[in-house]
Amino acid sequence: MQPISIFILGEHALTRQGLAFTLEADFKVVGQSGINEHAIQTITRKKPKIILLDIRAFDTSVVETIEKLASFSTQSRLVILYPAITSAIYWRMITLKVAGILTKNISLFELKQAIKTIVNCNFFVCSDPMIQSTADKAMQHTSLEVLSRYETELIKFISNGMTSKQIGQQLNISYRTISTHRYKLMKKLDAKNMAELVRFASPNGIAIKE
Repeated sequence: MQPISIFILGEHALTRQGLAFTLEADFKVVGQSGINEHAIQTITRKKPKIILLDIRAFDTSVVETIEKLASFSTQSRLVILYPAITSAIYWRMITLKVAGILTKNISLFELKQAIKTIVNCNFFVCSDPMIQSTADKAMQHTSLEVLSRYETELIKFISNGMTSKQIGQQLNISYRTISTHRYKLMKKLDAKNMAELVRFASPNGIAIKE
């Protein structure tokens, strides 16, 4: 198995070098650099599995960097190291499709585990309970953001126990069309069955009993 390749981006050379030295025992560090255009071009050429971005402030320039990395490095997954994370920052990072959000007080073991988790295509956040709670709320809001008004109404009907045929009669649409929309909605929200779809609805305030 090929080792996980990592490129480290950050404002401080000593921090980058320390991270590189620390991670080299378990991963393949293919480079480290300050945050600049040349670094983005290098990342595009080397196509690392993980881009580890160490930042002090979440400002416009950081957002622009993340957007560039997302557009130029589609094969890489971006992991952010940040001092402290608020709900607003979580929300912004998630909308930017960041793959991992970690606070800088994370342990070396947690950092390595996070990298392995993210490579397996899983979103990862710092394990601090308070931060995780904030992340969960942000993810719920993000899920709602991607739903159309029709999809939200469909979840309401399903949560109220209505079948595809009943929903079709309510909306004057064939039950086959409703069944297709149900299937697409489950895929969109990564729900394995109707029970998971209903469980999603409740904490997001979608289900409204008549």
